[in-house]
Amino acid sequence: MEQVRKLTGAALEAEGMDLVLAEFKREGGGYILRLYVDKEGGITLGDCTMVSRYVGDLLDAYADEMPRYRLEVSSPGLDRPLTREDHFRRFEGRTALIVTKEPREGRKKFRGVLSGALNGVITLVADEVPMEFALHEIESARLQYKHGESTC
Repeated sequence: MEQVRKLTGAALEAEGMDLVLAEFKREGGGYILRLYVDKEGGITLGDCTMVSRYVGDLLDAYADEMPRYRLEVSSPGLDRPLTREDHFRRFEGRTALIVTKEPREGRKKFRGVLSGALNGVITLVADEVPMEFALHEIESARLQYKHGESTC
């Protein structure tokens, strides 16, 4: 899967796009390779179609190394995943939900406003209290859309 991320991420970056998240999961009777893609100004249906064709052709060269799969390309959506430090920086001031790998203060879920991301440390302000999370401590993180909040 890491090789898929590297190949597709580099190819998309050359097209001015960002591979937000790549998932390879068993669903139903087969496998799904799901790519969440974004770019400045947002992704269009045409972009998703182009990425699907481009990445499909690119990965065909590795068909012998992977089980058969269905490729899905999508926008990350309003509750987009945050997977890299630059994602957290881009959305400073927005509400996010961070889920940690290990419990902290008896819980693993923390909701608050992103207020910083530097040197692998993310700062989230929850109930007016700043909390710091090292990227390696985070299991998952997503934006939390609030009615009336800007989506960009």
